[in-house]
Amino acid sequence: MTDLINNLIFATFNLWMAYYHAQLFKANKRIRHGLWAALYLGVVGVFCLLFTWWYLPIMILNRAVIFSPALNLFRGFPINYISSSTTSIIDKIELKVFGRNWYKRMAWYVGLFVFCLILKWVL
Repeated sequence: MTDLINNLIFATFNLWMAYYHAQLFKANKRIRHGLWAALYLGVVGVFCLLFTWWYLPIMILNRAVIFSPALNLFRGFPINYISSSTTSIIDKIELKVFGRNWYKRMAWYVGLFVFCLILKWVL
């Protein structure tokens, strides 16, 4: 039950962050990706210390599955929108690994997320 609650907390946090970033985009304000990443990893680190190290991959994949689609929808774009110009290092890596195939990227992220959850429960 704790895993479900913690994942819901992180899903809510990711939805809020996507909404806030969409507001920054609309206001034409700069998004400091490094600071947001540090904040997110800090929160993940606290959860790892309080519960289990398994939250590191699980919560990072939670973000990968939820944040980008939510950001796209909050910005009024299709769920599978991929920007052609980005300052995000993660976005640039994703473009190199998956190209512009959003569905392939999401399939990998969802699959890895479910795999990590199952592995955590089995071990």
